Amino acid sequence: MLSMRGDCFKGTKVKTDLARSRARKARRVEKVAENAGIAAAIGKEPLIASKQGLGRPRTRRKVLPRRMAFNRLEAACKTFVLLRAKHRGGVCEIGIVCGGNGPIEVWYHVTPQALGNALKYDARNILGSCHSCNGGEYFARKRGSPVYGSRHRTILGNEAVDWLQANAGRKQISTREALDMAIEYEKKIAAGEWRDGAVPM
Repeated sequence: MLSMRGDCFKGTKVKTDLARSRARKARRVEKVAENAGIAAAIGKEPLIASKQGLGRPRTRRKVLPRRMAFNRLEAACKTFVLLRAKHRGGVCEIGIVCGGNGPIEVWYHVTPQALGNALKYDARNILGSCHSCNGGEYFARKRGSPVYGSRHRTILGNEAVDWLQANAGRKQISTREALDMAIEYEKKIAAGEWRDGAVPM
């Protein structure tokens, strides 16, 4: 009796393990197909990058479609927001350190990038600033100074800042979403929509 029960248990376990193995294989096939589709949508094969470690020979490694999609999104988003900032006045939009006279050199995130990529590429969360004001925000935040927070509300308004803070921790951007956002930004840039301050979200 015990032998029969043991055999039944082993048979059930084998079937369970087999089902799990098939499910993992199916997920891998879906992931490969998704990556191939993203690479095709980007319009090129996965890039090859050279990598050399200390005391090691040079090796070649593929850059995954996820990296390709986010690289494309970052380039398009940064171009859009910097063009928009320069069209608005051409000087730093923060102005706390530079007094509003500094050139636009970098993109500035109202909600810090450290909180994740959920709002990193959202044009509603980005302004154009000089290096000094951008760096000053980090130190002010570490000291607990409210000066930058007050400036954000002056520029964007209380409702917009409250929305950004409430959505800072939402779901992160997937590879497919990153590609779709990049394409949308590129269309907005081509249409010149940065001139009216429009955001593509």
